[in-house]
Amino acid sequence: MKTFKITLGVLGVLLAIFIAGLFLLADYLDKHQDLLVSTASEALGREVRIEKGVTMHWSMTPSIALDGVWVANPEWASGEYLARAERAVLQFDLASLLMRRLELRQISLVKADIRLESGSQGRQNWAFGDKTSTALALQIDRLKCVDSHLYYRPLAGPERQLAIPDLELVGFGGADISLKARLDYRDFPVSLSATARPDPADRSGRLDLKNIKIQVGSIDVAGEMQIPLHQGGRLEGTLTSDSLDLTPFLAIRDRDVADIRALLAWELDADALHYPDAALRLEAGRLRVKGIGFDDVTLDASLVSDHLKLQIADGAKNLDIALDLKPEAPGWRLHVRNSSKLDLGSLIESEKTQDARSVAPVVLDIDLSGRGRSLGAVLGSANGQLGMVVGAGHFSKEVSDRLPLGSVLDSLIGAIDAKRKTESRSQLECAVLHLDVVDGIATSRKGLALRTESLNVLGGGAIKLDTGEIDLHFKTAQRKGVGISISGLADDFIRLSGTLRQPKVEVNAVGFLTQGGAAWATGGLSLLADSIFSRLTASTNPCESVMKADASQQD
Repeated sequence: MKTFKITLGVLGVLLAIFIAGLFLLADYLDKHQDLLVSTASEALGREVRIEKGVTMHWSMTPSIALDGVWVANPEWASGEYLARAERAVLQFDLASLLMRRLELRQISLVKADIRLESGSQGRQNWAFGDKTSTALALQIDRLKCVDSHLYYRPLAGPERQLAIPDLELVGFGGADISLKARLDYRDFPVSLSATARPDPADRSGRLDLKNIKIQVGSIDVAGEMQIPLHQGGRLEGTLTSDSLDLTPFLAIRDRDVADIRALLAWELDADALHYPDAALRLEAGRLRVKGIGFDDVTLDASLVSDHLKLQIADGAKNLDIALDLKPEAPGWRLHVRNSSKLDLGSLIESEKTQDARSVAPVVLDIDLSGRGRSLGAVLGSANGQLGMVVGAGHFSKEVSDRLPLGSVLDSLIGAIDAKRKTESRSQLECAVLHLDVVDGIATSRKGLALRTESLNVLGGGAIKLDTGEIDLHFKTAQRKGVGISISGLADDFIRLSGTLRQPKVEVNAVGFLTQGGAAWATGGLSLLADSIFSRLTASTNPCESVMKADASQQD
């Protein structure tokens, strides 16, 4: 009985303390709302407003709701405010309240707009300086944010936006801060968790993110990053993923672009790469892009003074892509290099289950450089070379659809191979497409060649890169000893016109040798009668002829 009375007594004292705290808080709100605002303004060194008033929430963890909270920007910032929230709910410590101190333990923001901004001389509008207040102790253990948006405006460049359906930071004042969030960036839903370890003395000027876990759709990424907190810092990190499927993201981009012309006309913003300097690595056990899979892929990205360098490679050396992008008046300069040896039949996942998959090896050699504000302008000014060599084997339309010059090769094969109408693949001995690119016009001065068991094919012409227009002419010669004529073609002419996306095939077109081609293709067509066609015989190998011409020019 005595123990029971003691327990009741303790509970009564605790209840009395709790009720006293509630009355003290209510009295504080009634008499000192203006003092609360002024104290918060003094603590932050910024003007703070409570535009719609303060209400009390009665529960086991009492809190106050501030409706229409507004926190001003420093004078140098361009925006009107740093943060504005439809509602901010503050949970407090009753014991500190009895000592006439309001120590916050949790802040929950609802429908908040947070606008971060960087200025000259390393200034940041979220830095509050060293101002403190003895009347208000901002000891926040937990920060929650719901249905909100985060905006960031760098020193130069456009403002960027991140939607925050749900975010929670726990552990302020401790060694580690844990982060859990659901975000939305450009219609991509993202789940994120990480552990942050700030430097208490601010010696390193960076925030270390550990145990990062990011989920975007079916993609899971993990790793570590170091984020600079001051102007001039460097973002560094390594992320890993067992399986990285980019197909959904490319599908969304395809829906955004009505047609290829809109994509070519799209202009890259002049400040698109105005981010902190960065060095990032992404390692993927498997990378999938529209049904093509690569194993053990590494992607290294370096960004220094708005100059982006990107390198992509895989363990089997199917990929070797380098991209160099930097601002150069009046727009951008882009250099793309790709030297890959592919067995696309084994890489295309849908073909692995087919008995008639492609087995012909493919070598790609791309080296292009151009400048301009839009992708079309870059292609229209490009210089360099495009090359593709296909070895002996079965070659399918599904493979050709995934190659830069695949539509040209597929259309040519379709014109000379009658079996292609009923079968999904063709038998090749070789194919060589080599184009020199000058001011956006790709011409085949060394020739375009193809060989089957029945025909030799050699041709030339030109491709206009910015529009995709083609004007290519070919001559066929029946090989000796075969004794058959495929599709009735023997020593005949074929013309491919139209565009890369929609080639138009003409066989023995009237006026083929007299009418010539498009005005822009003159340079590529001028050598046809004199050089390319005269080199074609039934006994020579056209692929070897083109490759020898290429080798002699390089020497």
